Amino acid sequence: MASIRRTLSPAYHDRQYQNGANSPFSPSHHKLFTSGKYTSSLLAVNLRRKAWRKSLYRCLVFFALGLLLGMTPFGHVTTDIENRDVFFEIKPPHVNVQLDSDNRSDRMSKRDEILLDAVSLGVDFRNEINTVESYRYDFEPRKQLIVITPTYNRAMQAYFLNRLAQVLRLVQPPLLWIVVEENAASYETAELLRKTGVMYRQLVSQKNSSSVKDRGVHQRNLALEHIERHRLDGIVYFADDDNIYTMDLFDSLREI
Repeated sequence: MASIRRTLSPAYHDRQYQNGANSPFSPSHHKLFTSGKYTSSLLAVNLRRKAWRKSLYRCLVFFALGLLLGMTPFGHVTTDIENRDVFFEIKPPHVNVQLDSDNRSDRMSKRDEILLDAVSLGVDFRNEINTVESYRYDFEPRKQLIVITPTYNRAMQAYFLNRLAQVLRLVQPPLLWIVVEENAASYETAELLRKTGVMYRQLVSQKNSSSVKDRGVHQRNLALEHIERHRLDGIVYFADDDNIYTMDLFDSLREI
């Protein structure tokens, strides 16, 4: 009976090798595979380093060559300033001696005339100063006018005060306008007096009274007390805000 013998195929793993030398699955063969991977990575890193060093060396070489080429002169450069001589010469004008002497004589004569005129003008100016000083001693100062105006809060108060302020503004200084309000000082009245341009003082009467006549009397007495307390010198005139006044009135008051 014939027997069939199965040959050993290299694909099977149960094939025995001598001392396990040529076995692909031996530990030594596995170490060779792993060491090959590491060597390939190391070779790649070394190649990259060499390429980077080559590029750096090339850059340095080209930079040194460019620096040397820039510093080396190529030929002799000549400029127009070196070849040409530039002179800035100012030639004096031609002067005739005879004409120059004539001009000098004319200038001296004109200078003498100017000096004489200046002396005469100086004398006239001194005479004018003396006349002004003589008139200055004859000046008489104007007397101060103190105008007292009692007022109270009503519809036409701003109109009346503004009309009287326009008249007092045209009067020659010195002039003092004393405005006396009732109970409390209003902001509107203070703003109006500030814009008039007249020297003023704003007072407040604290005395309450039922009649208008008594109220005005208290306000005028308060203004007189203020004048006496502060020793104000001048001609006092009571001017109500609802009346109309002329400039001749204030001119005649200063003649008192």
